[in-house]
Amino acid sequence: IDPIRYHLSFERFLNPKRQTMPDIDIDFEDTRRNEVVDHIVQTYGQNRVATIRTFVTLKPRSALSFVAMAYQIPDAHLKKLTRTISEKAKDFSEAQADSSRGWKFKKLIQDPYYLNMVKKAEKLLSLPINLSFHAPGIILSDKDLYLSCPRENGNIGTVEYEYPYLERMGFLKFDILPLTNLSFLKRIETLRKENGKEEIEIQKHLEDEMTYLVLNKLHLALIFQLDATSGMRSVIEEIHPSSFQDIANILALYRPGPINEIPTYARRKNHQEEVTYLDSRLKPILEDTYGIMIYQEQVMQTLMALADFDASDADLFRRAISKKDLSKMLPYQKQFLEGARKNGVSEIIAKRIYSDIERFAGYGFNKSHAYSYALITYQLLFYKANDIQEFYTAAFEICSLKTATGFSLVQELEERGYQFLPPDINLSSLETIRFDREKVYLPLSNIALLDKETIKRILSERENGPYKSFYDFCLRNYSLFQDRKENSLLSLIDGGAFDAFSMTREEMRENASNYLGFAKMGFSEEKIVPE
Repeated sequence: IDPIRYHLSFERFLNPKRQTMPDIDIDFEDTRRNEVVDHIVQTYGQNRVATIRTFVTLKPRSALSFVAMAYQIPDAHLKKLTRTISEKAKDFSEAQADSSRGWKFKKLIQDPYYLNMVKKAEKLLSLPINLSFHAPGIILSDKDLYLSCPRENGNIGTVEYEYPYLERMGFLKFDILPLTNLSFLKRIETLRKENGKEEIEIQKHLEDEMTYLVLNKLHLALIFQLDATSGMRSVIEEIHPSSFQDIANILALYRPGPINEIPTYARRKNHQEEVTYLDSRLKPILEDTYGIMIYQEQVMQTLMALADFDASDADLFRRAISKKDLSKMLPYQKQFLEGARKNGVSEIIAKRIYSDIERFAGYGFNKSHAYSYALITYQLLFYKANDIQEFYTAAFEICSLKTATGFSLVQELEERGYQFLPPDINLSSLETIRFDREKVYLPLSNIALLDKETIKRILSERENGPYKSFYDFCLRNYSLFQDRKENSLLSLIDGGAFDAFSMTREEMRENASNYLGFAKMGFSEEKIVPE
């Protein structure tokens, strides 16, 4: 991502006044993450690289289970209480605040019996009960780690401290994150190359009309960040995205907090509402988001433009607001109001802008993050729009036709004029769809009673030449259907695998047993006559 073109701020990541180290999160293809970790170990040494210990602790539901076990509380009573508590609740306050079940919990603990259970369970909260490790996180050191940390040995060992303690000791965590969408992208690009297509420099194609047409048709299956919920479909329908900038903004808006600004963004973007700014100096900062403060970088730029904050102080102020740290916020509030006054901003306007800053900074998104993710989103949309065969072939390699996502992918192709056909003995593959112009043949694995080993042997024989007829198939594969395995052949018939041949399914079923017998005896096709 070009930081100059999209006004991305390096100070959001690192600045001279920052007292803590930044998070370093790097996404890799999920199929190759282990290679990356192995490379790090080989480069820095086995004793200087480690994963990070975490402790599994008791939460409300599990704590109540321990209480029930200790006091022999009937299982029915335990379930009655735990059903009112979200699995995500970290304590009983969160259980009460839960918007969907909290009222049930509060009502139930009015009964002293259940209240007593909760009070006992509260004493167990946060007690460690098991060991785990931080899945993506690793730490590096310029010295052997066992000199400063207890360490469990292994190919890549685990240090026995949680990260907050390691951070205080001066260690920096790297999150080596596996991202399935990057593997998916790589597979599409491999298929494009195999089909003789040139490599695409996606940054030069960010205004592709077909891409936005596919997006606004809501063909979102397997599109990174867009396919998760029906709510996102509604957002796209409301906004009608028409630029790469819109995609990034949608990813930032569709989160708790800024989601309430989506109707305003949509109206302004679609010229149904005038875009206004509290101060003209905010226009270059907010015009890409139609006057709405979405990104953390916009908070920082506002502080710098109106109150002469430097980039370092602007980021420190943003961090104080995001953590709701009043002791750190008050000095910066005074600095902002005073700086804005010196720059000709009236007190009323300055307070309104500060209120916006305070509100938006609490949930503002990292712009660099949004634009980086938007590029993956856009690239998948681009391939879905322009490289249909490669996209959907790769898609069905990782997604079963029998799943909800698989059904959505089928619907998308049918809407684009493609016809799905039963497996074909000469055209279908083992587990993925096969395109033939506007026809899409299902894989042979879709046929019931047919195991993978049998299919592999059928495909292996097909490499010697296509099957010319139903009997030719029997002649070349009869050994696969011996010993009461004739039902597998009947499944191939009923599944439509031989529909391209001249015989009807009924004729093939009637002659299947005889054909296998003739084939075993080595009769040529000229010597047999269908009954």
